[in-house]
Amino acid sequence: MPLSKPSFVQHKLIPTALVAGNIAVVHLIYMLARGDYGYGLWATAACIAGLTIGTIRGNKYLLVAAATIYFAMLLFLLAL
Repeated sequence: MPLSKPSFVQHKLIPTALVAGNIAVVHLIYMLARGDYGYGLWATAACIAGLTIGTIRGNKYLLVAAATIYFAMLLFLLAL
């Protein structure tokens, strides 16, 4: 039985966004403590804002976009 939109967002996307948001907040605090005020800091802050707004509104497109962009940014930063 396929999941309807509300249950998919509630049971899959929001928990994933909360985990990604927690990782992003720790990453943001680390970057602030290190004194790195470059583009990575602002991209992390924008992804946190997207995850927060997507979680509050329950918008699946915003949640998927913000989580995907944040994890892609993490992979790019780790590759440097």
